Amino acid sequence: MLPWILLVLATILIIFSIVAFLLAAWRYTHLHIRLNDLDVDATPLWVVKVISMMLITCSLLALFGLFI
Repeated sequence: MLPWILLVLATILIIFSIVAFLLAAWRYTHLHIRLNDLDVDATPLWVVKVISMMLITCSLLALFGLFI
């Protein structure tokens, strides 16, 4: 088992990564609305959401892996 301080730090960093992925997807959603109004080519919204969900899933699996 990892020393408790390493476990705490890893947990905090993983939680911050999950929050960052959520905020990035939320921000792109609002940016995408503005880009559509300007008729600018952008990455499809579904692609950004799928990638964000995959990254969040990986982070959750890493968090789970810390405690088993």
